[in-house]
Amino acid sequence: MFPNRGPRFNRVQLCGSFDNWSVRHEMNFDHFTNQWFILMHLEPEKEYLFKYITNENNWVVNEEEPKKKDSGGNINNFFKIS
Repeated sequence: MFPNRGPRFNRVQLCGSFDNWSVRHEMNFDHFTNQWFILMHLEPEKEYLFKYITNENNWVVNEEEPKKKDSGGNINNFFKIS
């Protein structure tokens, strides 16, 4: 989930290591919670790095989620499914 604080985004996408950074996954907006969300089916016991793309070209991390640098030194959000 990605909060919609400040100016409202027209579009939010998710891109990450779960598909080798090759696909931008469209996120949906929930007006009740004021957050963008997506449901994905991923393999357990793997760590995934990802970023959000707002309004077509702004690659950002969510400061409220865990962050980790990749091998190139880029800061990404990450999670591991148990």
